[in-house]
Amino acid sequence: MAILLCVGLGIGWMAWRGFSDRKITDQELLREAVADWKKAGEPGYGPNSQTFEQQAAQGYYEDAAATGRLFKRADDVQWAIVELVRIRAENGDIQSAKNSINSLAGSALQKKAVEVVALIQGPERRFVGRA
Repeated sequence: MAILLCVGLGIGWMAWRGFSDRKITDQELLREAVADWKKAGEPGYGPNSQTFEQQAAQGYYEDAAATGRLFKRADDVQWAIVELVRIRAENGDIQSAKNSINSLAGSALQKKAVEVVALIQGPERRFVGRA
């Protein structure tokens, strides 16, 4: 039974990895965002984190920020803020990532965002914003 469970988990993980890097079309992304927005007011429902990640990865930063603000839990909203900074930096938009970090002045999120961008930039450039 344990072997079957391990095999099933392995196959599921491989299938998930095969689809997780696929960029969806703008039309699919818009449909998902609209569906998330419509359901955001329902009890117990918030936006899909994958919609947020796709919006950010494809450069729709303002849309991703709006989706992130729809998350129900404060921890999820904070994750989205730092994640958006990380994705901007990974996409090569370092200046916007720095601007986002500076807009977090005085918050615990600022330090976390600085660390995330510093890791992306590499060991030779540790400080990208004011911590």
